[in-house]
Amino acid sequence: MGSSCAWRPLLRPRPSPPTPRKIGSPPFSVEKPREPQILKALTGFASPMEQDVTLCKVEEIPDGALKHFEIMGYDVMVVRLGDHFYCVDEACTYKWAMLTDGHVDRERVAVVCKDCNGAWDLRTGQPKDLPAKFPLNVYRIETVGDDVIVTFTY
Repeated sequence: MGSSCAWRPLLRPRPSPPTPRKIGSPPFSVEKPREPQILKALTGFASPMEQDVTLCKVEEIPDGALKHFEIMGYDVMVVRLGDHFYCVDEACTYKWAMLTDGHVDRERVAVVCKDCNGAWDLRTGQPKDLPAKFPLNVYRIETVGDDVIVTFTY
């Protein structure tokens, strides 16, 4: 009753691994704009949509303050340092804490998380101190008269 054929496992093709994310791109970041022809096919517009959102009056944000706002379902924070305003994502990319609970490092123009002590540059969103590894999204902000206006791209 012996068989001359040895047992071999059934070979199946392995599924391809998922495409890796770029290093430094968090899973929650806003997608980069698509090619114009793809955008036009999907949305009817050839460029990403931008919307100017008036957040508040200039005097409502004191110097050195961190203030939370919600724009189209996204949590952002506005920081005022003298006459300069900065708008970035509000969530810490390490512990998901609210960065408005942290503090501003004026010398480095950075926001520091109170939970993990990670720091991010307010001008670029890039991490400055560990354990922060992923950048924050940065939004264009300006003052027109006494209004603070953020340009939100989606």
